[in-house]
Amino acid sequence: MFGYFRPFVAITNSAQKSAFSAHYCRLCYCLRSLGGQKARAFTTFDATVYGIIYCIATDRQSPPSLPCQRIRTSNMRKFSSDELGMRFARISLIAFGEKIRDDKLDGDKAMRTALANLMYGKMIREAEEKELQITQISRRGTDSVNELQSKGAPLREVLDAYGSSVAEVFKSLGEVGEDAVALLHALAEWTFFVDMLCDYDEDMRDSKPNTLHVADCPTLREYFDRNYEFVLTENKRITDAIMAPLIALNNGTNDWKAIYHIITYALDNVIPDLLRGKDVKFHYFHELEKNRREMLNQRKRRKKLEGQQHEQN
Repeated sequence: MFGYFRPFVAITNSAQKSAFSAHYCRLCYCLRSLGGQKARAFTTFDATVYGIIYCIATDRQSPPSLPCQRIRTSNMRKFSSDELGMRFARISLIAFGEKIRDDKLDGDKAMRTALANLMYGKMIREAEEKELQITQISRRGTDSVNELQSKGAPLREVLDAYGSSVAEVFKSLGEVGEDAVALLHALAEWTFFVDMLCDYDEDMRDSKPNTLHVADCPTLREYFDRNYEFVLTENKRITDAIMAPLIALNNGTNDWKAIYHIITYALDNVIPDLLRGKDVKFHYFHELEKNRREMLNQRKRRKKLEGQQHEQN
């Protein structure tokens, strides 16, 4: 699993880190309730950001912050009755199911797709059966994007189709105001735009649909050199569309402060890093392991400092 948000780099305040971790852990335990340990692979930072936005927009109470359990199940049992958390988990599974379906439609990565379907197909189908409306919205969105891309539709139409689909999914949960809908729509547009840029070289090489493709620009580097004004204009348009509703949702909580730092860090760094040739497809487990090691090191340093202070006293 990968994405474009880096919360533990973007956030420096411990209260905001705790707020984000509580939502992340909620998704993790709910996924584990649905599909066991292997379902935790769908616990992504991106999905957590979307979930926090929904909770802020609907004045939902933040989930409890519980110590991580890798094997024990008491925390999982506590979250199994958290219906909103379970719905977020099912949305994550449905989204991955659409990714598998999209790869099948493209005739892409047949072996990897078959393996993913073998490992996760049952839990995805159960999530789809439980959330029929969300499944229908997601499928319409996938089909609409594919149809627009096959017709060579303008970039903004393709991005709008994807953004509308994501926003409609969260609207179907109820109680979401205009600012949250606009923010979810714009964030989805930004994510899909970055996807197109990231996949440009591979899609061009494999003759796969990518709205940005230009025949005489076989690489992203050449495309940007010739079309940088267009890329920067679109990036600014989407960024502006994100920032206005993000500010409007400010409720002064650590939840909002956390996603503000996460989103603005991504907007400031992901596309510039990508265009400099860096890998921005951030890999969750690698980052989580780095964060876990850093937390352990901090704990060791704190205990050492406390021991030194105790000796001095």
